[in-house]
Amino acid sequence: MEINEQKKVVEKLRTELKEISEDQQLLNEKLKNEKRRLLIKQKKELDKKKIVLKNKKAVKEKEIHNQKLVLNEKKKALAEIKKETDTINEQKKINEKLRKESKKTWNLQQQLNENLENINTKLSKNPQIEKDVNSLLLEKRERRELLNNSKKELDKENELINNKKMVKEKEIYDQKEILKEKEKVLAELTDKIEKGEEQFLNEKNEQKMIIKKLRKEAKEIDEAKQQIIRKLMEIDVKLSKIPNNKNNPNSLEIIEKEILLTKRKKELDKEIVVLKNKKQIKNKEIRDQKLKNRRAMAISFMKKALKLEVKKNNKTQSILENITNLKLTDEEKKILKEIVLNLKNDVKENGLKKEEKLLKNKTRNKGRNQNQNQEYNKALIQKEFREYRKCKFINYISFSILKNKNENKNENENEIDNKNRNDNDNDNDSDNENNNDYKINEKEKVLKLEKQLHQFEEELEYLNETKVIYNKLLKSQLKSKFELKIKRKGLRDKLKQIQLERSELKEKLKETNPENKLKIEKQQEKLKNLQVELKEQIQQLISEKKQQRNERKEILEILNQFINQKEILRKVKITYTLYNHYINSVDKKLVQEVQEEDDEKKENEKKIEREEEEDKKEKIKPENKSKICVQTGRFYSIHAIVRMKQRNITMSMVENAIKRGNKKSSHGNWLYIDPISQVIVVMSKDSGIVITTMVKNSIITIDEKKFPILHKVLKKFQIKVNVVGEKEKIIYKTLKMKEKKKKSVKHKFYTNEDDIF
Repeated sequence: MEINEQKKVVEKLRTELKEISEDQQLLNEKLKNEKRRLLIKQKKELDKKKIVLKNKKAVKEKEIHNQKLVLNEKKKALAEIKKETDTINEQKKINEKLRKESKKTWNLQQQLNENLENINTKLSKNPQIEKDVNSLLLEKRERRELLNNSKKELDKENELINNKKMVKEKEIYDQKEILKEKEKVLAELTDKIEKGEEQFLNEKNEQKMIIKKLRKEAKEIDEAKQQIIRKLMEIDVKLSKIPNNKNNPNSLEIIEKEILLTKRKKELDKEIVVLKNKKQIKNKEIRDQKLKNRRAMAISFMKKALKLEVKKNNKTQSILENITNLKLTDEEKKILKEIVLNLKNDVKENGLKKEEKLLKNKTRNKGRNQNQNQEYNKALIQKEFREYRKCKFINYISFSILKNKNENKNENENEIDNKNRNDNDNDNDSDNENNNDYKINEKEKVLKLEKQLHQFEEELEYLNETKVIYNKLLKSQLKSKFELKIKRKGLRDKLKQIQLERSELKEKLKETNPENKLKIEKQQEKLKNLQVELKEQIQQLISEKKQQRNERKEILEILNQFINQKEILRKVKITYTLYNHYINSVDKKLVQEVQEEDDEKKENEKKIEREEEEDKKEKIKPENKSKICVQTGRFYSIHAIVRMKQRNITMSMVENAIKRGNKKSSHGNWLYIDPISQVIVVMSKDSGIVITTMVKNSIITIDEKKFPILHKVLKKFQIKVNVVGEKEKIIYKTLKMKEKKKKSVKHKFYTNEDDIF
């Protein structure tokens, strides 16, 4: 009886061991999943920090660029000042010339005085001459007065010029000093940017070191677990080796051994629990560090927002002091909400003003091209969405600051839902209660969608990591496939050589003496053995090839799972954006973006299908090079093709010009202008002839006799036209000639440019 009871105890212990092994497997799987999730979250945080630093760097680069523009403008002003100084120097040269002329006049006056003295001596003798002399003296006085007046005016002008010159020299000196100061500021800014980059790299390295330490500790924990598991396996092996014979005299010793092993197993299970608790503690430490970083960012942002309104409200000073400790009263929380709402309204008003400017610009820019207007509108819409996201970020930060530290996520969500319901009941009337209940139900849907999104994103990131690994495996397998092919070729060549040698030996056996037959037979046996070994090696290579093929199929199936998961995530994102848009009463532009993305993808798919159909049509091989070539139902003259080759214009550019371009017709002629590629296509019909000529800021040569209408049209559009000479005449083939020769000659069609040229 005692032996039966002992057996039952042993069976119970074995069942417990099986259950323990199953629990261990589940624990190992959970540990692996936790490791993956932790690594993914750490990567996300590092990517976010990189984006923030990149944005800061871009802002500083913009400031430096603006300062450089200001410096360039001041350099231009200095150049203008130099021009003015040059004009002043020219005026000085003119003044020197005038002074030289005044000296000449003074010399002439001295000569006149001498002549007058001589004349006075003569006048004393003749009274009539005195009268003439008096008249001359009067003229002389008038001229002197004019000269004196002109000298005074010149002196005044010189004084003004000198004063202006002094003022401008002072301005130039001041501007040079300002430029030097700004250059110093630029140098300081560049130093700050470099220091900021160094700090970022140091912080990054510190974070990497922390992560490495945590990983090492996790590895140590895993190694300890593995050792425990090995010991458990050894215990199981020992238990399996214990015999179950009833008549064995040493049965009591065996039972004692089993009991000791079970006790050891329980102790090992306790050690596993201790290791689990250690790992949970470390995970909590990592989460606490992340929360501290997020709270620090939120506090810095809210401080900047509050400092703007310190002058308006004195209560904000107490909020600034209490934000760091997260100890806010109800009144302070209300003030925070008001500040956030004011910031949000300011951003919305700026967005409405920008929309009004957009409408004005659209009315002004009617003459612009359609493609340019589309790009301009997209850029403005993107700016508005950036401002909207800022508002959303402010709301998120205010919400995260007001949370308590020790509350769980589920409790926070329930409190928020209850607060929203109470506020809606107090504020709204009985008519709006049904709508609020409907919105609350939809908020619950959004929360579920958020959870799904996070799950899908984590799975996607894990798949991305596996995708990289599997791609490497594929590449390695392709290399091994190539190596296997080379080996098989070498082995087959050896087999052929062995077969030839055996055939030669058979012929020798017939002709040789009986003494040499023994040697030849030994050689044949060696060759047979080699042949068998080579065949076995070839079969091994074939089996390896099949294994690799099966492995490749499995890898491709895993990669297809990645594609399917990506499509599911895209659909979930679209539904999440639509629900969130409806609940928070956001602008309709988010929904438009999602719909526009879907429409663009559909249009791109249609374009790809059209291009494939056109490629199939253009895959007709040329049979003969005639003087006219056809592409998609249009005739191109040889003259036009030569011009295309000279100007590097392709057939696709011409087709795009005809499809997109602005069409202008007059008397059976068409002129297409593509503003993007600046290609002009001219098509005309004169007596059944179809011509196309491509122009890109160049000259067209046209025979006026053959094509009079086209010659007139080109003159209207102000394109240069030359009349063709006798030697330079171009041979065109008409459609009428083609119709006559249809029965005897098969015309060939050219699609590829290489075939044409």
